[in-house]
Amino acid sequence: MKSKYLNSFAIRGLEKSGDVYIPGDKDLSSFSESGFIKYIDRQLENMEKDDIFGLNILLSLFSFFPQNLLVWSLKMASNSENYPGFIKPTTRLINMGLKGLSCSLYYSGLEELDSSHPRVMDIMKWNPKSLDSVDDKELTELIKNNDFNESL
Repeated sequence: MKSKYLNSFAIRGLEKSGDVYIPGDKDLSSFSESGFIKYIDRQLENMEKDDIFGLNILLSLFSFFPQNLLVWSLKMASNSENYPGFIKPTTRLINMGLKGLSCSLYYSGLEELDSSHPRVMDIMKWNPKSLDSVDDKELTELIKNNDFNESL
């Protein structure tokens, strides 16, 4: 897999960290198995060059971490509230950034571009519906008819 923004070590680090956040199960593939990493450039194309540079460094380091150390590191980053003030923002950004990259790729719906991957939303039986704009009266009727709140 080639990327315009990430080096090969960073790609491997993102696959490894993505597998920590999305390990997969009997029905769903793990992040690295899903193949969605090939769409990473779509996410990074509007990212600042300095941020991409930092992301390359962090993910390249993660590519060399043993799995246990990587899991521990990401778990520590997700518990940022337990750290002193000067470390909190950095750990929060690491957790939010890596989890965001992994989850937004995995749940993006981009598998429709490649039929070799099963559709994650179909496997989860999640079918979001959007409603056209309705006025208050129509919304009240919709809620009453669907038994969301009988008190309306």
